[in-house]
Amino acid sequence: MTDRQNSKLSMYQKVLNVCDDNIQEYAGVPAFVNAVNALKNRVSDIQSATQQQTETSSKGVTKDKSLSVDRLVELSLKIADPLYVYAFDTTNNRLLEKVNVNKTSFYNVHDHASLTLAKIIVAEAKTYSAALNDYGINNADIMELESVASQLESLLNAPSGAIGERKLYTSNLRELFVAADSIIYDKLDKLIRLFKSSSPEFFTLYHNARNVVNTAARKRKVNAATEENEDE
Repeated sequence: MTDRQNSKLSMYQKVLNVCDDNIQEYAGVPAFVNAVNALKNRVSDIQSATQQQTETSSKGVTKDKSLSVDRLVELSLKIADPLYVYAFDTTNNRLLEKVNVNKTSFYNVHDHASLTLAKIIVAEAKTYSAALNDYGINNADIMELESVASQLESLLNAPSGAIGERKLYTSNLRELFVAADSIIYDKLDKLIRLFKSSSPEFFTLYHNARNVVNTAARKRKVNAATEENEDE
């Protein structure tokens, strides 16, 4: 939610508080009662959408991804180093080139590239799994790296989905604020005039609540001359 939206929400709530405290003043005007109830519903919808927007934040995903990358690097090097020694012992230059890696190989590239590198190490380790027993690497080590690589792949795909959901909730929020603004501008602001004489205190409290935030940004289709006539 933006600062502007937070300010508007605060104003809606202050208006509703004034209305709740003065319900006896407008209880006999169904149109005003309906408008107040409609605003309450929109405020409730805004609060729900805000919570959903917050819950879909990708911060948690980012933290999990970072931890998963660290574990991926640790396990990859644990397997790659013995593989390198095996390749050196057997003069396997192809394998030697593929597993000649260090931390920089993983951390100085995009996470997807690190994942690809880990997958290469998994594939080579599986190919030479029997020989790797003599170098301190067993199938459980290889399977663990493969599992961590799979988890990281899922996490790398997660942020785009989270961001997509967050954009959806942001769009919904905008629509809900437009709807709430319409209730304020096109209904309550008009109907409150009914109470200027009969309940001046309620009328004043309402306008004080409305003026908590400058809501003049919405363009009104009323010319200045008409507004002056209405205020007279």
